[in-house]
Amino acid sequence: MNFVRQILAVFLSVYLSSPVWAAENPGKKVGGKEYPYFKLGVRAMDESQFVDWEKECTVVSNEDSVPIRLQYKSAVGGKVRVSIFGIIRLGEEIVVDKVTKRALRVRKCGNGIVQPTDWVPTGELRCLPSAEETPKVVEPEPVKKLNLKLDDPAPAPQPVTTKVADKPKPGKKSKTWLYILGGVLAGVVIVGLAGGGSKKSSGGGPAPDPKN
Repeated sequence: MNFVRQILAVFLSVYLSSPVWAAENPGKKVGGKEYPYFKLGVRAMDESQFVDWEKECTVVSNEDSVPIRLQYKSAVGGKVRVSIFGIIRLGEEIVVDKVTKRALRVRKCGNGIVQPTDWVPTGELRCLPSAEETPKVVEPEPVKKLNLKLDDPAPAPQPVTTKVADKPKPGKKSKTWLYILGGVLAGVVIVGLAGGGSKKSSGGGPAPDPKN
């Protein structure tokens, strides 16, 4: 009798410390066998909800899972143990492999999915693109236009022109030179006439005194 009680106590301790609690009574029958629903978060492995988007995606399930076994931390010592078979309700976010889409763990609590290893949940797939798949394109900032308003714009420079004096036509003398030449000739004539008159008047007068 004591042996039966010990077996029952061990079973209850394992059952209650696991993340498998019957949320509804009865649970869900699959293949003629009834399985309880998992009450997630009771023995969470990792509540950070971390996802390695380079290698993983998530699926928000649109139907209950197949009967599976989850990892969990025991209440005594925090050792990692494996639960009995149970069902994950629809609407939970399941972390899956990015390539195979096989279920890895429950994102809410981080409890790993141990069995079966080939379960592919159905629902909304969420994958964030990696840096290699979608390179970031940096666009240059638009150049701002300068609105400069000139009230009095400077006039355009005008070409400098030099006025060249007209050259006298060949064969014709300037009137100024004619006046100068005429004045010179008139002066020569007057001087010549004055010199001739003085010689005539001196010949009729007394002779100069002889030299001693």
